Amino acid sequence: MLTALLPVGMVYARGSFDLARYNGFLPFPIPGSQAIWMFFVWSAALVAANLRIGFGSPEVLAPVGTWTRSALVLAIPVAFLASGLDCTGITLSGCTPVCTFLIRIWTPVVAAAAFAYMYTGRRWLLPVITMMCMLYLVPSCECANGLNAWWLHHLPRSPACFAASGWVSVIAVAALSWGKWTRTAATVCWFINVGLLAFFIGHHYYQIPW
Repeated sequence: MLTALLPVGMVYARGSFDLARYNGFLPFPIPGSQAIWMFFVWSAALVAANLRIGFGSPEVLAPVGTWTRSALVLAIPVAFLASGLDCTGITLSGCTPVCTFLIRIWTPVVAAAAFAYMYTGRRWLLPVITMMCMLYLVPSCECANGLNAWWLHHLPRSPACFAASGWVSVIAVAALSWGKWTRTAATVCWFINVGLLAFFIGHHYYQIPW
């Protein structure tokens, strides 16, 4: 989990910083900027709460309700699909071959692993899913926008397109692994997913925020 948390957290934190200073993203820039950072800190605290249990007693697993468990598991593939829609629209054809592979091929593979865990309950699938999700950190996007600008200034391609969905996977897997604040974690995951889907509609059909 730490192997995934550090790089995913850094990319997501960078994305939070870029969104917080993007004037056209929220109608009230200053409160909106504070809200973005508060959300990042709050969601990171959820992951930390579960990691604390993991370091203290790795075998402890609080019971997770069926509906909450399903919500956490399903949040993972939905997040990556939503990020793909944000980037490409309904064509699901990325700006690079890597982007297209991640959306069309890798997302169904991750979804299959998530469904396998949901129906079998095999805990070894959770770290497998976590490591699979790290592939989305491969720089894959060449689109010049507010989220990618900093990365494209330093790298040929940006890894930012899947940062939010990668963060969803970290929150969900941590909650599923140790069972702390699971309902809150599920709410946060789906809040992010709704935001991603709203961005897909706003961006591709109304040019909001760009």
